[in-house]
Amino acid sequence: MASNKDTITYKIIHVPKTSPRLAEIVTKTRATRLHTLETDPTSWLSNHAAESALPISVWERRLTSPNITILVCIATSNNEDGREPETNLIQSEWAGFAAVRG
Repeated sequence: MASNKDTITYKIIHVPKTSPRLAEIVTKTRATRLHTLETDPTSWLSNHAAESALPISVWERRLTSPNITILVCIATSNNEDGREPETNLIQSEWAGFAAVRG
């Protein structure tokens, strides 16, 4: 994460349906969601035990479904602004994420 003297900015990134780095994005998505289920379980309709038992193929289908758009809000410092969106998805802290159906 950024040091105190860096300016933090928030960016919304659309999660790609295809990418050479899709496995890394899926892993980051899974880890982030499982972390939120542990730290704030009442915010979700699912629970940590059920979600952590899902195979990685289910997580990948969730991200690549043609009917679902995943948006992620990331926190970045000013020295990370030039990175590719996929690198930001994998390396930056996620401030939030949402799935839009349709």
